Amino acid sequence: NLIKNTKGQEKYSNNPDSKHYWNKDIFSYISAADNMDEKADTSRFSSYSMNILDTIFYSNGYVILNKIVPNPNNDKYHFSASDTALMADLTVVTKEGLRYPAMPMFYVKNNQPAYIVDTVFAQSLAIGFSRILDDKKVEIQVKESANMVPYVALKVYEFPYINVLWIGTFVMIAGFGMSIARRIKLSKALKTAV
Repeated sequence: NLIKNTKGQEKYSNNPDSKHYWNKDIFSYISAADNMDEKADTSRFSSYSMNILDTIFYSNGYVILNKIVPNPNNDKYHFSASDTALMADLTVVTKEGLRYPAMPMFYVKNNQPAYIVDTVFAQSLAIGFSRILDDKKVEIQVKESANMVPYVALKVYEFPYINVLWIGTFVMIAGFGMSIARRIKLSKALKTAV
């Protein structure tokens, strides 16, 4: 668990835990935690005008608009031909070359526009499809936020065969004691011989 510092400090201190087994010891503690104070997310969406196969850049890579799918019916969304819905099929490509799909939605319900923002948690991205522009382009909105997903980083250390280390320590202490006793015995024998 974490302990909140109270005397003018803003950070948290971890309270570690350990578990002992016959062949190993496990030591664990929380090394980092996000959103512990429920601070407001101040990042905002940035709007981009895109055409099919256009790219936009963000801090860790770029986003490609592959196509616009009318009334999608897939694993994520289920619309019929009588609905009014558009899905932007996007691919997020990172600097490392990893690819993530994103599928934000724009649809009309009860004569009101509605949006479904898609998130790529691995890149801390929220992507929205906000509207269709006059020049056959679409408006895609991107928000980068480190506060998108609260997280807790737990560090766990395993010390295998730690009992062998302790046995070795006790053997060394016993050997050191035996050598001191032998030296004392030899020095007494030397004093009596002289």
